[in-house]
Amino acid sequence: MGHIYPMKVKYIPKLKKHHNVPDFHLPATDGSLKTISYFKQRSNVVLYFFEKADCNSCQAKLKTFKSKAKRFDDLNTIVFAISSEPIEKLKKLKSDLELPFELLSDADLKVSTIYTYKKKEVSEVVPSIFVIDKFNSLRDQVIVHKDEGLPSIQEIIRLLLAIEIECPECGFFPGSTGI
Repeated sequence: MGHIYPMKVKYIPKLKKHHNVPDFHLPATDGSLKTISYFKQRSNVVLYFFEKADCNSCQAKLKTFKSKAKRFDDLNTIVFAISSEPIEKLKKLKSDLELPFELLSDADLKVSTIYTYKKKEVSEVVPSIFVIDKFNSLRDQVIVHKDEGLPSIQEIIRLLLAIEIECPECGFFPGSTGI
């Protein structure tokens, strides 16, 4: 008899791979308004949609992004974490965790519901990761029921390396750095 493995609950993607992602304008913890189109032809972007500031697994994922901040910089990649929490609560979270990247507030969930799904009966999104290349093209998306089902930071970095190898004129030369 075969082994039974726990199934990871995944959602049907809302966006199409290799198509441009929808633009947005969201308030950031640095006081600015961030828009995805600003980074076109400048940087890759990783979006992490998370539930809430006091969620332990969300904080753990934020810390793993923090632990690889230099690596993301080396790969010319901007990380944004997006939540429906008010900006003041996100500023406190950023300060408490000493995060080197911006947290964005999508209090009305208008942007989040374009990219991912809202949990029923609460104003929170399901955990999601989106990897967007320098041309605003969606390269990968993972939308899951729990943070534990999201790709690891190493998997995200491998995808970013693959994107850079596909486009060496964008600044990456194979063999220059490892994961």
